[in-house]
Amino acid sequence: MPLFFAAEDLARAAARGGTAPWPGYDEAFLLQPAPLTMRLPDGRLRHEVLRHDGVGLSRTATDDAKFAAWVVSGCCVAHALGRGGRFAAAARGWIAALVELPIWDVPRQGPPTRAEIDLNYGNAAYACAFFLDLCGGGCDPGFRDALVAKMIAQVELGDQRFARRPVDDHAFTQNHFYIPFTGHLAMCLALRPYWPGADERIARARDFIVPLFAGIGRDGWYYEGVNYCHYAVIWLVRLAELAEGHLGLEVADVPCLRHLHRFLRWSMFPAGRHFFNVGDNSSKNWSFATWAEADRSDILNWNDTWISNSAHILLWVGRRTGDPACRQVAEDALRRGLHPAEGFWWALWDDAPAGPAPAEASHHFADAGVWAADRADGAGNVLRLLARCGPPMGHGLELDAAGRPRHRFNAGHVHPDAGTVCAAWNHLPVVLGPGYLGRKAGTALNTILLDGLGQEDDRLYHAFLPDQIDYPRLRRLTLRPDAEGANLDFAAAYRPAQGVEQIARHIAFLGGRGFAVADTVRLRSPACIEARFRIAEAPRRCGERGWSWRVEGQEMRCELGDASCPVELWAAPGDVTTINDDGSPGPLEAGRTCQRGWQLIIRTQAKEIGACWTIRFLIP
Repeated sequence: MPLFFAAEDLARAAARGGTAPWPGYDEAFLLQPAPLTMRLPDGRLRHEVLRHDGVGLSRTATDDAKFAAWVVSGCCVAHALGRGGRFAAAARGWIAALVELPIWDVPRQGPPTRAEIDLNYGNAAYACAFFLDLCGGGCDPGFRDALVAKMIAQVELGDQRFARRPVDDHAFTQNHFYIPFTGHLAMCLALRPYWPGADERIARARDFIVPLFAGIGRDGWYYEGVNYCHYAVIWLVRLAELAEGHLGLEVADVPCLRHLHRFLRWSMFPAGRHFFNVGDNSSKNWSFATWAEADRSDILNWNDTWISNSAHILLWVGRRTGDPACRQVAEDALRRGLHPAEGFWWALWDDAPAGPAPAEASHHFADAGVWAADRADGAGNVLRLLARCGPPMGHGLELDAAGRPRHRFNAGHVHPDAGTVCAAWNHLPVVLGPGYLGRKAGTALNTILLDGLGQEDDRLYHAFLPDQIDYPRLRRLTLRPDAEGANLDFAAAYRPAQGVEQIARHIAFLGGRGFAVADTVRLRSPACIEARFRIAEAPRRCGERGWSWRVEGQEMRCELGDASCPVELWAAPGDVTTINDDGSPGPLEAGRTCQRGWQLIIRTQAKEIGACWTIRFLIP
């Protein structure tokens, strides 16, 4: 059986009408010349490639093998759809450059010293498996034999990582696990006709698949955020396709895939191409003082993680579940003008059911502890709120008899931000998340600080590692929707030494043009209590108790209502510390200081045993 799709899938895709075989099809992209090498003199991975920058094709230098993999997979499918042998020849050139590397993932600092079975391994493995499956039969035997030998050697390396330790000793829900794991499995399956040892490796890999999908969540919310969903969750669909088509496992209807359309639908702004920055969403060095700068950076620098890259995977889910809402959300994303990567999946999965889906005015992701809701103002404008108050990997993460997580999870790019709130008005931000952080400090988040400190594991890069947190305590975080908003209780998010008795936040719509945030804090000993909210433009003070700012000409306001004690208000640049992964000296969590918008800050004038206040955000 073919690796990812049967002959009838290819026949249906080839018969589609129109001038191009799939959305985003571009011959210049697919037929670009491959580099002779992807290796710099010091051994690091580096190659030039054409990519879509949001406007058209532009050439960029990158150490990310996914761009090469996209060229290979697109060329292989174009060849399989009868577009000509030149596409197979182009794919062969890129494969030759990939397999020339001594190892498939090299350290980003200094010369390679060991094989890294990580993201580039996964992308290179996927590309080689794709080529061997669709083009291997027609290429010259010498090249095919060399490719098979290279793949076997890499499978053996992967087998050492994936199958030589108990399953639960792996952080198998981390994209740094399941991306290379899926590439590894794809190689094993593609090698079946050429290598007797493939079946043994496939059998060992099979043990990961059921717990992997079970561990990612029970409500469709992808824990690492939209940005990581864009490039990572396609790998879960690829893995599900391989598991169902070759291993006899039924995984399309697992909750993390069945409800994925709700995650994408509610993570987008009501209009436009932007989405809520919950978790590490944004480019790593994203810096802006005004929304126009953020928008320009978005277009030019990180379109490979736009939401369109996730849209086609909903067609696959819709095909398997029969839910028309999957196609509805996918097509909505494409209509927003976003360029899809590997758009051929649209052609291959275009038989997903269409039709009206039930309209939702709100949704509660109960496992993740996330609530999102819309209110319209009667003039076609929509205000969308999103709030978080749940443990990093969901309430349903399985615990062992001692109360510890059963497997060694890694919550990766989740922030310690229980209680956070974000908002968007049509295509404009009202209250933002901070984006990609190295130091995941409470000072960067839209939540409550006590004496300048945020929540458990504040200031760590990977903020939720199993040996750093008390996961059972974090499972006590609660979010309960009501008729007008949501109630968040997040006292359990703070360290026991901080002496928190209650931290509660009620978020409520004020019609369709505003919302209120009411905070209640009770402590065992006095502390300076502070709330922060990030906005996109520099604010100006409006009297003693409010601010005003404009985003693309739309005025927005924030007003402090009742407060139980004297407070002070001010605004500051929204500084964040980025991740340090460019070879600079220093720890990973201490990179550059960047500005991302501005922060509105409400703080008690003195240390208090408790405080209550109400803050209103309005679109006049």
